Amino acid sequence: MLSMLGGGVSPGARLRLVSWAVRGPGRCGRASRPATGRATSGSGSGSASPGGAAVEELDASRFLSLLSSEGDAASSFQFVDVRERWEVAQSNLGEARHARFVVLPLSEFDQWSSTLGDTLALDVPIVCLCHHGVRSRRMCEFLANQGYPKLFNVTGGIDAVSRLDPTVPPY
Repeated sequence: MLSMLGGGVSPGARLRLVSWAVRGPGRCGRASRPATGRATSGSGSGSASPGGAAVEELDASRFLSLLSSEGDAASSFQFVDVRERWEVAQSNLGEARHARFVVLPLSEFDQWSSTLGDTLALDVPIVCLCHHGVRSRRMCEFLANQGYPKLFNVTGGIDAVSRLDPTVPPY
């Protein structure tokens, strides 16, 4: 179970991130430490997760190119935003682009974790996004432990995207 420390969270508050990984079928607990880095080929560097899947880093410019692609390239990826709902409301990629995302806030893990297989296909690569790339990296590691084989983390998160795309408001 992902637990939050402290009481309510205000929009300006900073949260202490809890590292988590799956321990047994359907149960989450604290992980001892994140996966170690390992260079991979492709769109950036990545690391092997404990589940064996590679998590590749995707820089903001490649992410924007991928997101704006059409046809087969556009439908060849699943997009997951792990930010809080208020964060998505405050800064997103615009209605048309952000409509392609599944929003799975990490604080709502207990609500969506049991239906993850109904939400995300195992055979389609997943791109994860958050504010700075830390929470989305944790999500990639979790998904790798669940058997998802091809995962991409947006390096620098939506903050890096907002520096390249003036239509994305920074926060």
